[in-house]
Amino acid sequence: MRINLFAKLSGTRLYDELNLLFLETEPLRSIQRMGELDLLKCIHPGLVITKTLMETFESIQETFSWFKLLYIDEEPNKPHLFLMALIETLAPDERTVTLQRLAVPPKAQREMLKGIEKAKIVLSKLTKVSHRKIYHLLFPLELQTVLFAMAKAEKEEQKKNISLYLTKLRHIRPSLTGKDLKAMGYAPGPLYKKIMHAVLDGRLDGKVQSHEEEVDFVRNLFSV
Repeated sequence: MRINLFAKLSGTRLYDELNLLFLETEPLRSIQRMGELDLLKCIHPGLVITKTLMETFESIQETFSWFKLLYIDEEPNKPHLFLMALIETLAPDERTVTLQRLAVPPKAQREMLKGIEKAKIVLSKLTKVSHRKIYHLLFPLELQTVLFAMAKAEKEEQKKNISLYLTKLRHIRPSLTGKDLKAMGYAPGPLYKKIMHAVLDGRLDGKVQSHEEEVDFVRNLFSV
């Protein structure tokens, strides 16, 4: 009876219920209970609770709690992190069907589906890498994807690299401005972007640490 009632819920209602569940203090127990009652099959017949899935849920909970302790003025979507872990166990086309069944907003669907794949790709490249490489691998990604990758990381080095990015590397910026470059004799244009990119890499690599060092760095690397 319970399964039949659950199966009759609209996708929007299921999505709302999952969001509330994942926002609970201990969502793992609730989702495990849903698995025991076969309620996950009402979302997609291929969804089952496994040891690996529960470990991922635990890792997401730990990752989210760690991020909150940084007191950064950003609010990642916790329910979506858990939902990404849940549908990751399915084939790519089945993930899409499941999110459509839940009536997840199109933009959120794209973010989650792309996030799952991008996290996998990034993790395969996050070992024995420079600070510059870490930055350029993770900076294009949504915060949600970065946190999902951290939760999925199996190697300590991967987790440390993502932690370094979130706490330090992503906040690094050149102190030089376009106004400074103009005063140094560089004509405004596409070169500015190339210079700023080089200065950022210099900062990430630890080659420059002050405004004065940035000025010398640029003059040595680019002719006026």
